[in-house]
Amino acid sequence: MALRAAITTSADARASSHRGLSLIARLGYLSHGVVYGLIGALALLAALGQHGGSVTDSEGAIERVARNEWGEPVLWVLAVGLACYALWSLIRALFDREHELRDSKGLLKRIGYGVSAITHSLLASYAFQTAAGVGRSGGSENVIAHVLNWPGGSIAIAAAGLAVIGFGLFQLYRAIQNQLGSELAWHELPTARRRFAERVARWGLGARGMVFPIIGGSLLAAAISSRPGDAHSFGEALREIASQPFGRILLAIVSVGLVAYGVYMLFLAFYPRIPRSA
Repeated sequence: MALRAAITTSADARASSHRGLSLIARLGYLSHGVVYGLIGALALLAALGQHGGSVTDSEGAIERVARNEWGEPVLWVLAVGLACYALWSLIRALFDREHELRDSKGLLKRIGYGVSAITHSLLASYAFQTAAGVGRSGGSENVIAHVLNWPGGSIAIAAAGLAVIGFGLFQLYRAIQNQLGSELAWHELPTARRRFAERVARWGLGARGMVFPIIGGSLLAAAISSRPGDAHSFGEALREIASQPFGRILLAIVSVGLVAYGVYMLFLAFYPRIPRSA
């Protein structure tokens, strides 16, 4: 009886832990998707020359939410969700829950999760500060300037730039080769919904695959010139796309892709695949 009770208690604890991880992941994917969807929607309006459009990044999207009369409560929810996404990324980086530490690709994915945990922690902090009415503190340019002053700082920024380029190209490869990963519980979706999720996922990954190499290239430029201002944010990378020949058309295509990526994150929020054990 004691053994059976211990086994039951252990099973209940694992089930409770799984439910907690599922909630964290769902809230994280939801907030991550809302931010990307808003970035894409604003950029699309700008590409079409519509009122209210703007080419911006995650912080700009948060600021846009804050300017609405309903912005404060939404920002608090968004901040909690972004913190959940950072935590979920950290869990995936530290614990091999998806059994990915079997080859170099799996290791690189876990490094990517770690970077995502850092960036979304900073973004969640910014969302909390904005919701509380606290002024902006620093920015990515200040961080890059600080790192450049370290011994070997230029090498670190250059390595980050190469990593970002590699990440973007890998996203593009996944989109082209239809390698969408196992984050989504594809088997739970009806056929028509699964096909739609596949389309928006590929379009979304492809759009990110066009933006991140520009960001990575700008980090390399900043490392070489030792000028932090040469590094581009996500919004500046979108503006770089818009400055090219047929830039408005290119921006519109990428913007729709970013909205599609946001929709894909919503699919992940409702149909996540959460491994039960390491």
